[in-house]
Amino acid sequence: MNKRCWIAASVLGVLCVSAVLGCEHVKARSHALESMEAQCLAYQLNGVAPCVRVERGEGYVILRDRKGAQHFLLLPVERISGIEGEQLLDPGTPNFFWYAWQNRGLLAVQKGRAIADTNTMLAINSKLGRSQGQMHIHISCTKADVVHDLSRLDGTITDTWQPLQGGLEGHSYLARRVSVDQFEKIGPFRLLAFGFPRAFAHMGRFSLAVTMSRRGDILLLATERDMLDLNLASAEELQDQDCAGYNEP
Repeated sequence: MNKRCWIAASVLGVLCVSAVLGCEHVKARSHALESMEAQCLAYQLNGVAPCVRVERGEGYVILRDRKGAQHFLLLPVERISGIEGEQLLDPGTPNFFWYAWQNRGLLAVQKGRAIADTNTMLAINSKLGRSQGQMHIHISCTKADVVHDLSRLDGTITDTWQPLQGGLEGHSYLARRVSVDQFEKIGPFRLLAFGFPRAFAHMGRFSLAVTMSRRGDILLLATERDMLDLNLASAEELQDQDCAGYNEP
């Protein structure tokens, strides 16, 4: 089979898988909303897991995900489908990434030891790369090889969106650095949409991740769906959801 035929066959395979995932979105959407409404209400009444935090004033809840030993999800109380939600570009919408970052300490509580901020990763997947129909941000650790690569490439990452040399986990990524103040006051969704022209009209194609650099500022990472590269744009791939190997005192 020549290269062109192989690529065509691969893309067809991805499209078939995507169609199956699309059919599952209805079930997943119902599951996510039921988890938020029923389980989090139960938490408010008697502290029942897996809902570990309810912040209705700020507009979010946090669930413990069953996938991975050290894995939490932040979900907005408001109905937002995902990264493509127009509400996320409104300055009046809560900065859910910032709230997720403020809750990164849950990893230390669960692990029983401190997790360095440089080893902590937040991620939201693209429209095609996710498995639920309610927006959710993954809170977990960063894969050790990703930490190593970001440390090695730290000097090449600037304050504008640029391709990350060599990509991550076999996929192409964009990267930029921002101050903690920019992270809090502007937020990753708006920094991507208004900082990278192609993203504004196609946010659903993108996946976003956030971590802290060794300098103490914030690294934003974005990957765009690319069928030819077999990339559904799931930045969750950068996470180690068991936090294996992190044994800081």
